[in-house]
Amino acid sequence: RILKHEINKILITMPFNTSLIGYSMLVDAIVVSMGHSFSDLNLKKDIYTKLAGLYNVGSSTVEKDIKSAIGSILTSTLNMTELEYPSKHIELAVSDGKPKQLIVAMCQYMKINKGMVLTPLSN
Repeated sequence: RILKHEINKILITMPFNTSLIGYSMLVDAIVVSMGHSFSDLNLKKDIYTKLAGLYNVGSSTVEKDIKSAIGSILTSTLNMTELEYPSKHIELAVSDGKPKQLIVAMCQYMKINKGMVLTPLSN
C-alpha cells in the first residue's frame, strides 16, 4: 500500500487521465516490476499476464490500456511547455510512449529518490 501510494504521488504530478483503467494497471505494473531485475524484465510474461489475471482481461488488453494511459499524458501536454517531470528518464519514457521504458524509469526513480527497496515478489 505504501508503495502504491508513493507511485501515485509521483504519477499524479503528470497529467494522466487517472480515470482510465490503464492508469490503475500502470500503477500495478510498476509495483509488480519493483520485484524484478530490470535487465531481463519481460512485460508480457512477468507483468501483463499477472495483471490480466488480476483484472480478468487478456494480456493484450493490459498492454493496450497501459499504452492508452501513457498516451493520455501526451494528449494533455500538447500545449504545455512548463511541465516538470520527476526525472529525465521518466520524461523520455512518456514522450516515447513505451510502457517498459516508463515502468523501469519509475522503478529506478522509486529506488534512487524514494529509498524503496527492490525485493522479489512472491507469487
